[in-house]
Amino acid sequence: MVPVGLRDRLRAIGVAAHVAAVVLSAVPSTDGGMRRADWSQPAVQAELGLWADRFGMAHDAFTDRAWAFAVRLQRVQHAILAPVEVYERVTGTAQQWTMFVAPDRAPARFVLESADEGATTWTEVYRARSDAASWLRPALDHERVRSSIFRWAWPSRARSFQHGCEALAARVFADRPDAMRVRCRFEVQWTATPAQVAAGRAPEVRPGRSVLVSRHAAGAP
Repeated sequence: MVPVGLRDRLRAIGVAAHVAAVVLSAVPSTDGGMRRADWSQPAVQAELGLWADRFGMAHDAFTDRAWAFAVRLQRVQHAILAPVEVYERVTGTAQQWTMFVAPDRAPARFVLESADEGATTWTEVYRARSDAASWLRPALDHERVRSSIFRWAWPSRARSFQHGCEALAARVFADRPDAMRVRCRFEVQWTATPAQVAAGRAPEVRPGRSVLVSRHAAGAP
C-alpha cells in the first residue's frame, strides 16, 4: 500500500469541506421571496391556495403559518451558511441563481406606450416578444434586461419599476420629439387550462402595474 502523506490528507479534507459547502449552499432558500407584499401576487396566491387545500386549512391561516415557518427557516439557514458564504466569497464559488419554486401561471407581459400632445389614445412602442411594437427590442429582449423587467411587475420592486420607466421614457422622448407622455405597464394573463385550450378560449387579459412619465416631469425638452 502506498502510504497516505500529510499533503494527501489535507487535500482530502479540503475537497470534503468544499463539497459540504456547495451542498449546504445548494439547499433551497427562502431568500428572494421574503417580501410579504410579493405574496399577494396571483401566481403566489394560487400556489398557496393549492397547498392550503392539500393540508385542509383555510387559505389565510395557511399563508400566515407558511410565512412564520419561512422566517424561522431563513434565520437558521443564515446562521449555518455564514461561514460558508465567507468561503464562497474568497474562492468565487457562490451560487448566483436561486431555484424556481413554482411555475408562474400568471405571467406579466411588459408594454411600453407613448402619446403625443393632445392624443387621447396610446401608441405601442414596445411589447414583449412582439414583431410589430419592437422599438429597442434587441436591448429590451436581452436576457439580463428581461430578468430586470420581470421583477418590475412585483410590488416590492416599485422603485426599480419607476426608475426603469423613467430611463426608458428619456430614450423615447429623445427618439420621438412629438411624444409628450410615456406609460410603462404590465398585462397579466393566466396560462390557459386544458379545457380552455380544447374550447379555443383565451384567458382574460387583466391590467397590472403601471408607471406614467411626462416629458416635462422627466426634464426632457
